[in-house]
Amino acid sequence: MPDCDELANVLKKDSNIIVTKVGCPFCIKAVDLLSEWKIEFRDFDGAKNRSLDEAISTKYSHSTFPKIFLKGKFIGGFDRLSEYVKTKEFIDLFGPKK
Repeated sequence: MPDCDELANVLKKDSNIIVTKVGCPFCIKAVDLLSEWKIEFRDFDGAKNRSLDEAISTKYSHSTFPKIFLKGKFIGGFDRLSEYVKTKEFIDLFGPKK
């Protein structure tokens, strides 16, 4: 059973998180992109954090990896992240690329 309380607690503690899967090329690209923008985030291994992974999959209908939250907002996967970094909302939150 997915643990939505765990998800809420994680997001209270770390508003920038990414749930990844070992060997996932899109996870690597997402981590690299966040690092390029110098965004601090907490990385969770989906295999070791199954209840968190399942809670996100259930709540947001997103079963693929990575699963990305920025400032507590669910972004989605790498494709959505790569589009999001081009938006005014993203620039307002994180500033220009450093």
